[in-house]
Amino acid sequence: SGTVIIGDQTHTVDAVAGQRDHSWGVRDWWSMNWVWSAIHLDDGSHLHGVDIRIPGMPPIGIGYSQRADEPLVELQSVTAQYALGADDLPVSTTLNLQPGDIEVTVDIQGHAPVLLVAPGDDGAGRVSQFPRAWAKVRT
Repeated sequence: SGTVIIGDQTHTVDAVAGQRDHSWGVRDWWSMNWVWSAIHLDDGSHLHGVDIRIPGMPPIGIGYSQRADEPLVELQSVTAQYALGADDLPVSTTLNLQPGDIEVTVDIQGHAPVLLVAPGDDGAGRVSQFPRAWAKVRT
């Protein structure tokens, strides 16, 4: 809850759904590809999933789905297919979540990438855009 100021316009937000991720230890943003999502639908449902692709291993997909006033369902499979624009940032994504046969079409509306540059001599030159995005979704 609070206010968001864009240019000369102030927008009030109240009790907006969100998702927070926290982890401990070293993150190596350059060693794998992944798609992380937190989706809150108009009907009160919440979807969260991550599709992790580590070289030399089969894809890993985990997360949960939760309909309003129902227990959380642990996902057994999360698969993301995405298209990148000329700037290497995603422009669209399709998520398939199981169980539940949930397909989510993601239309990226804007980006807020965080530039990450690998520290130290061993990581010199490695760059990640950590492409956070705001999107419209459809199931």
